[in-house]
Amino acid sequence: MPQTLRNRLLLGYVLLALLSVVLASSAALALFGRRLVRDAQAGMVDTALAAASRIESWESDPAFLILGDDDEDPGPDSARALAVALRRTLGPSAGLIVDGEGQPAEPFQGADLDAREGGGGPRGRGFGSLGGPGSGSGSGSGSGRGRPPLNLSGFRFPPVGLAPGGRPSVERLEPGAGPALFYTTAPVPGIAASLGLEAAHVVVVRPSRELRGMWLTMVPSVALAGSLAVLAAGLVAAAVAGSITRPIEAVTAGSARLAGGDHDVRVPVEGAAEFRSLAHSFNAMAFEVGQAHDRQRDFVVNVSHDLRTPLTTIRGFAEALRDGTAKSQEQQDAAARAIAAGATRMAALVEELLDLARLEGQQGGLERSRVALSPLIEDITADLRGAAGERDVRFLVDVEKGLTAWADRSWLSRALLNLIGNGVVHGPRGGTVRITVRSADAQQGAQQGAGVAGVSMEIQDEGNGISAAQQQRIFERFYRGDPARSAGGSGLGLAIAREIIEAHGGFIEVGGDESTSTTFSVWLPGPVARHPA
Repeated sequence: MPQTLRNRLLLGYVLLALLSVVLASSAALALFGRRLVRDAQAGMVDTALAAASRIESWESDPAFLILGDDDEDPGPDSARALAVALRRTLGPSAGLIVDGEGQPAEPFQGADLDAREGGGGPRGRGFGSLGGPGSGSGSGSGSGRGRPPLNLSGFRFPPVGLAPGGRPSVERLEPGAGPALFYTTAPVPGIAASLGLEAAHVVVVRPSRELRGMWLTMVPSVALAGSLAVLAAGLVAAAVAGSITRPIEAVTAGSARLAGGDHDVRVPVEGAAEFRSLAHSFNAMAFEVGQAHDRQRDFVVNVSHDLRTPLTTIRGFAEALRDGTAKSQEQQDAAARAIAAGATRMAALVEELLDLARLEGQQGGLERSRVALSPLIEDITADLRGAAGERDVRFLVDVEKGLTAWADRSWLSRALLNLIGNGVVHGPRGGTVRITVRSADAQQGAQQGAGVAGVSMEIQDEGNGISAAQQQRIFERFYRGDPARSAGGSGLGLAIAREIIEAHGGFIEVGGDESTSTTFSVWLPGPVARHPA
């Protein structure tokens, strides 16, 4: 079995073509063989009728009595002359005269019929032909070449009836030994008296093997045509197999390049619909892999940056304490506070990274229950009251009374804390952070792509807004809108919020006016319940 898909397809197509050619050729040979047998039998009938017509006028036809290679002149009125003339008339079709019971007339008794081309009468006697259609001198006459003569001693050929068309039928005669015979008869009443018979019939006989073997003459032509068909099918199969495997080979080569680090590789989109879909999927995958590689590189750079700063601080102040640079109590206290702050920042960063890992691997899991949303928002704003007070930011909360959601309270609180805190940090001093929570019916859910009822939350600040380009990356890890990182933070808060919301089966979007505000929209699926406040 070939190892490559191309060769397997090629072999399969060629074998299929070969099988089709063999079956079609066999069917054609069988059909044409039957047609040839029918034509040969019709020729036997034509020969018998033509011979009967000529024999009826044999006494007035001098050419009929030319004996050819006979040494002895039997005389124009003898039965032997009639037998010799009949053999010449019937040509290569074996023939004789029988009485009304099918017994051969006296001159024909014991004759050995020769079915070889040029023969057909008693052994050794060549004779001419009527030359008409079906005389036997054409197709199939040579099928008996080299076969021994047929001894008809003891055979009876009863006169046949008429077929539906009014012509004599062809009957099959099964001898006890030897090949079967096909024969037909035609009445010749004009010579019955000359032969001393009450009724006379001319008989045309042919061995069945001669008729049934006619299809063999077509085998060379069919074999040649079949070989050409298989060759043509092989060429077409090679082209088809190539068109199928070419896109696969392109994807295989592209995969090897992608595995080697070439994230810009793309494969041509061509071929059948399935291959075009495969090429599109591969190109999309290559793009995503490239993006993931870039994010991973940025991740390493950002983690290194965020860890390097507190580590440098810790190391510097630790060296100051160790070598006595910080001599006064006030300097030592400042160094200790700086070390503690750096350690706290590193611990927070590590904790956020672990939270992301737990959310992605679902190791933390979600312990869902009915969460009252109004108390949850109150707790979150209370936690942020200190940071909001430093920037003189106020909260404007509008939560539908008695609204609950089916969620993990701890994780949902973490997500909303990040979103609302983002509004506090990035909003203007003295600004407002608006928090709106409403139930979203099925129609609203369908508009948002969820298709079920749930809870809709919006957090809007009055900051400078986020550009369209930044909105595409705002939820990436360590991404921050200000390259200088002047706003602080790790850049993981929004990424964690998205992971939490998506773990609940919801989604989060960012929008708003690029110049005046930023709005984070959160949707969580139901079940939703309302309880009295």
